[in-house]
Amino acid sequence: MSQIRLSVELHSRLIAELREFLHKEWDVEVSEFKASMLLDFFLVKLAPDVYNQAVEDAHSLMTTRIEDILALAKRPR
Repeated sequence: MSQIRLSVELHSRLIAELREFLHKEWDVEVSEFKASMLLDFFLVKLAPDVYNQAVEDAHSLMTTRIEDILALAKRPR
């Protein structure tokens, strides 16, 4: 899977939110650079598993919906 690329705006917003979380929850101050490195680490390590879980969830949902549609088929008498 290719690397996830975030827009500049989203990347900046997530860095700000990460810095705020670390400060608020753990009383840890990190620079923008360190928060960016941490965000990039999460994207590399977590994103593939999250993506795969989303694909599996979509597959399961679609399978259920297709079975629902097939149940509507008229059966010969």
